[in-house]
Amino acid sequence: MILNKILKDEEFSEIYHEIVASCGFSEEQDEKARDLLRDIIVKREKYSLENTLHSLEATIQKYHHILIVGGGPDAVQILKWIKNLTNPPYINTKKLLVVAIDGAAELLHHLHISPHIIFTDLDGLTLKTAKTMMKYRDMYLIVHAHGDNRHRINEFHSVLHSTNQLIGTTQSKTKFPIINAGGFTDGDRALYFLQNFLKAYHYLILVGFDFGSTIGKFSKPELQNNIHASELKRKKLEFGAQIIKNLCKKMESEVIFIEYLHKFIFKSELEQKRKCTFFTVTLAEQVKNLIPHDLLYLK
Repeated sequence: MILNKILKDEEFSEIYHEIVASCGFSEEQDEKARDLLRDIIVKREKYSLENTLHSLEATIQKYHHILIVGGGPDAVQILKWIKNLTNPPYINTKKLLVVAIDGAAELLHHLHISPHIIFTDLDGLTLKTAKTMMKYRDMYLIVHAHGDNRHRINEFHSVLHSTNQLIGTTQSKTKFPIINAGGFTDGDRALYFLQNFLKAYHYLILVGFDFGSTIGKFSKPELQNNIHASELKRKKLEFGAQIIKNLCKKMESEVIFIEYLHKFIFKSELEQKRKCTFFTVTLAEQVKNLIPHDLLYLK
């Protein structure tokens, strides 16, 4: 049963309590957010978490290559290079599965690239973009509830009620159909979630995954430029990076980080792992050489 594989309540419990203690979060508020999201989803007609998970698994396993776009500051330049190298629709989404991490969906939308999957706590994704994207692709929306996003869950009520492929997650205890699938920040939570469906043949391309002290401008709708992370944000990002580091150490799939100016903060600890590779790019042609050409509509 797929749920037995994906539930991480016990596995994630220790690190969750460490995060709560370190960052001053409220377990009670996390539970209230979980319950709010649950109340919306259980009122949907014919909703089946297990059917949605099986559908997602089938979708992921149709692809060998997965592009995961995070909210790190390098994502803008690297995606612009990809766009400049290609003709519309730029990416061959029949061969390359595109995953957006929260506000990275805004960047992709800006570049007219539609993701297959969005992982979001609704912090960087706007309601307008979500509604527009849902018109063009029956994408999977994996929405996370936590203590300080209840107002965003309420704001997105219409999308959450109508989106065909919706999964709700929590960092609190699972309360079906809202599940604890592990992870903390949107980026590491996406990898935690996806690793349940990955095979050895999968090849993951990570862009905008540095988890450093510079926050990309697409992380929040109100940002006009990159900003320096607050002390709390740096703490959260370090927890997320630790989770990614530990996941990458045990994953059987190939993982490559494409970087520009900002490096993954635990890069030195992963560089020796056989299936984890880092590439620093400074030119569009270098990006072109890293991505199989049949995945792009090259000029």
